[in-house]
Amino acid sequence: MNASIRSLAATWKTRVNRFVETHPNVKAIVSNVGWLSLDTIVRMLTGLFLGTWVARYLQPGYFGEINYALAIAALVGAPAGLGITDILIRDLVKRPQDAANLLGTAFFSRMAAALVSYAILAVYSLTLPNSLTRQLLLISALTLCTQALTVAGLRFKADLRSKQLVIAGNIGFAVSALVRIFLVLLRRPVVEFAWVAVIETGVAAVMTVIIYAQCYSDLPKWRFEPATASRLLGESWPLILSAVAVTTYMRIDQVMLAQMLGTKQVGLYTAATKLSEITYIVPSILSSVLLPSIVRSKALGPERYMARLQNYYDMSAGLAYLLIVPLSLGSSFIIHFLYGKVYESSSAVLTVQVWALLFVFLGAARDQFLIAEGFLKFSFFSTFLGAVLNIGINLFLIPRYGPLGAASATVIAFAITVVVCPYFYSSTRQMSLQLCRAIFFPFRIWMRLRPKRSLPV
Repeated sequence: MNASIRSLAATWKTRVNRFVETHPNVKAIVSNVGWLSLDTIVRMLTGLFLGTWVARYLQPGYFGEINYALAIAALVGAPAGLGITDILIRDLVKRPQDAANLLGTAFFSRMAAALVSYAILAVYSLTLPNSLTRQLLLISALTLCTQALTVAGLRFKADLRSKQLVIAGNIGFAVSALVRIFLVLLRRPVVEFAWVAVIETGVAAVMTVIIYAQCYSDLPKWRFEPATASRLLGESWPLILSAVAVTTYMRIDQVMLAQMLGTKQVGLYTAATKLSEITYIVPSILSSVLLPSIVRSKALGPERYMARLQNYYDMSAGLAYLLIVPLSLGSSFIIHFLYGKVYESSSAVLTVQVWALLFVFLGAARDQFLIAEGFLKFSFFSTFLGAVLNIGINLFLIPRYGPLGAASATVIAFAITVVVCPYFYSSTRQMSLQLCRAIFFPFRIWMRLRPKRSLPV
């Protein structure tokens, strides 16, 4: 056993040394990950405490009502991001001298898309019979406009300067946290809680722009270039459709639960999903930080490139399992401790839904390969299939099993989208096999650490 551990440690030491040798900017990457990791931990812990406190105060009925409105806003507003985040980071790494052109075009394009989405939501809200849902929807949808300013933060990600981005985000998060605390203490109505997300994204966006102006001098040069917009949209339209598909199978379950069983069931379901979804930021951070490195690593040769991708997939799966096992086994205690007895039926949902984390983490890693290789259309088609499957499975399972059926549908759809679909496309078949290998990462580690038995003489 000790020899196996020493061998494994030596292997990883060699990999780390190779990584340092081939990455002269490794210190910047480590610093970047450090800042984003610290930010993630702070947000996860604070968000967990405040989120459960708010859920306890609102009770499943009102908690489900506000999340139902947020789900509708997310579905209609999904195209507003235009799917250009990772493409912009890639272009900023390759052509930093064009930052003003790229970011200016992205900002004005996103703002126009946000305004169109909000107008659609405003018209749709007139069809809602519940005036409370209508108010919550119109308020929540304002985040679409504030998020357009966040394109400034992509410059910091491309330059591996996440410290500034973390500062801006945490200021917005701190302000919104204080607002939530006061709303609960003063026992304010549910409508006022809808303003929290608007305040957080608005403050964070404004602070990002202020810090950007201090770090870079090209903010006044931001401009809209039709040619750049056409190129970005021409490349990103599969990602726009993919974002719509992703949002569909991330949020459609809440909408379908509300329409089939009522908003109280949405509250019980969301209480469980919030605990697992709060960790989704981890693979998002890893992917945004490592994308520049992934893009550059193609020049090192196919063997190095594929080996690095396998390491990335293994790391993603390992992190997912570290979260899945305790959350799944301790779901009853966790739900009762955090939410109270009124949410106790959410524990079964958490036990099932938390397994989606494995495919969320692997999916974020998979997307970096698809972007680096330019397989954006495949990203859309696989995600679209997952959304369709999720809707179909929800139609079958929700009437029979309620929130537990919705959780099962999410896990099945994620598994098919992330791992199964790539196998049927020749250019991504190797990636599918690598993802399958990553799923068994804990077993592979156990096999390496297991003491070898000598054959009988």
